Amino acid sequence: MRAAIILASLATLALSVASCKKYEEGPMVSFWPRKERIANKWQFTSVTINAKDTTRIFNDHVVEYTDKGTAIYQIGNKKYFGSWQLNNGGTDLDVSYDSLGRMSYTILMLKEKVLKYREKNSNWEYKLEPI
Repeated sequence: MRAAIILASLATLALSVASCKKYEEGPMVSFWPRKERIANKWQFTSVTINAKDTTRIFNDHVVEYTDKGTAIYQIGNKKYFGSWQLNNGGTDLDVSYDSLGRMSYTILMLKEKVLKYREKNSNWEYKLEPI
């Protein structure tokens, strides 16, 4: 009887953890706060539109998100400054740049070394890794 109670408790715990998965592509659980995982200087390692690889266009693009909520988008030597925030329970990343406008993404994966998101209302998908 005691073993059955322990097994039932473990099954309930496993189901509750599985239902807490925040992003489509994981991770299941993270001990790092989302804001700390996003705060980094990122390079684009994969960019697709309608499943077509367009990564080469982004070879000289870098984006930096700070833990203070500022954003810097760099294309070659040109920098654009703005701010970022998480919305919708941490599943949306909204970024506003002074001269580039506002961009909204659905986060697909957020790990310490991988950030993957899809631009809302389009088929652009980005995978970024720290520099």
